[in-house]
Amino acid sequence: MGVRRDPDWGDSRYVKSLRAVVGDSEAKRWMRVAQQRQQVEDVRRWVMVELAKLDVDATVRSLFGQRKLPQLAYHFERHGAALGCQTITEYEARFLAAMNRRYEEIFVTRQSKARSVLMWLAFDRATNEVLQFNQASGQVHSFYWVEDWSKYLASVCPVRIVLVDGIWRVQQ
Repeated sequence: MGVRRDPDWGDSRYVKSLRAVVGDSEAKRWMRVAQQRQQVEDVRRWVMVELAKLDVDATVRSLFGQRKLPQLAYHFERHGAALGCQTITEYEARFLAAMNRRYEEIFVTRQSKARSVLMWLAFDRATNEVLQFNQASGQVHSFYWVEDWSKYLASVCPVRIVLVDGIWRVQQ
């Protein structure tokens, strides 16, 4: 808050701008943080609306019925080394093992390129392996490794789906 003194009108109070209080660079940083938080909330809100249209339990169960990773060679080339795989056969075996795991939670977000497509992410916290499913195509989108899954999840603004009494439910 600031105060202006005028000999004719007396004191008047006004609210200082963020820039005036913390400086130009710090104000820009705060604005970026606020925009990022708003984007996260916009994505979460959109995902929740889309999930309300689905039978979440049936959708999650259908994801794991697949046994093929489209463009296997492409994905091996991009992600095989990070997963510690020397051959495409080894990469495929790791993918199939990930498909057969029992997951207790799945995350859902919006695809970054096609903004109206749900992406389902199954994480193995022990290995940091990620299975990514594309709702629109109805198939596995990718299989990869992330260094820090909590940081990764924060970057993709997901909604958490959990297995409760044998049924997949949206966690509020």
